[in-house]
Amino acid sequence: NVYYRDVEIVGLKKKTQKPGFWMTNDDVKLKLFEAMQEGMAEERFTPRSKRMLEECGEYEWRNGKIIHVASRKTEDEGAKGKPHADHVVAGALAWYGCEEEPLVEETEEAPAKAPEGSMAARLRDYDATLGSGGDPWENEGLDIFQESGVSSPADGWG
Repeated sequence: NVYYRDVEIVGLKKKTQKPGFWMTNDDVKLKLFEAMQEGMAEERFTPRSKRMLEECGEYEWRNGKIIHVASRKTEDEGAKGKPHADHVVAGALAWYGCEEEPLVEETEEAPAKAPEGSMAARLRDYDATLGSGGDPWENEGLDIFQESGVSSPADGWG
């Protein structure tokens, strides 16, 4: 699958001819990050990466621009221009993709049966042998927010 973004003209439902996603300016970056933050606040997006959450706190507004502070503070000339805050960008882009093209639409139909031999069928069978199922993070009571010092959605992002 190749992603083609929407043309940014009000009232025009069309895709660009260039594949990929570019953060051409701070408005695009802001929309991307705000959508992820909104998804977390509404508990539609559950972050699974402690590092991503730490990196979220490394962004600041400076002179009307969104900057990654940690990349600006380095004194190592070799580190300048290197990737930084990749976890945040990857998480935000993944959420953007989920919002734009949801994998599962809620319907009243019975769920599809996983074909035998598929990964889904093997995971289903494995869960059955363990007597479990669902989200393993929630089943185990894992809370990445407790160790990071970051407020959780249940705390109102305090």
